[in-house]
Amino acid sequence: MPEAKKLETISVPLTYPIDINGVKVDVLTMRRPKVRDTRAAQQTSGGDDGEYEIHLFAALIGGAPSDLDALDMEDYDALQNAFRRFRSVRREANGGRGEDVRQASGAGAGGES
Repeated sequence: MPEAKKLETISVPLTYPIDINGVKVDVLTMRRPKVRDTRAAQQTSGGDDGEYEIHLFAALIGGAPSDLDALDMEDYDALQNAFRRFRSVRREANGGRGEDVRQASGAGAGGES
């Protein structure tokens, strides 16, 4: 069995596409969080947990917090699931690519929040 590696990115297909940086997207790619991402999100959130998460997720997908305001809650749940996977799941070697969070975790309508 090949050695398991940590996820580098996770693709999150959107049921309801949104604009990110002015471009309509139907898949968000979230990268692994770094300490600097969490520190920056803490500084800009003013101590509000919801704002912290939005700022952190925006940094991890390469968008702005205002872009994420347009997400349907089903898609936001999938984004939260993707973030949790960076902390707990290892993947089988698959060419160094990220893994689709809905295929891997079975998330979909009514996904975990």
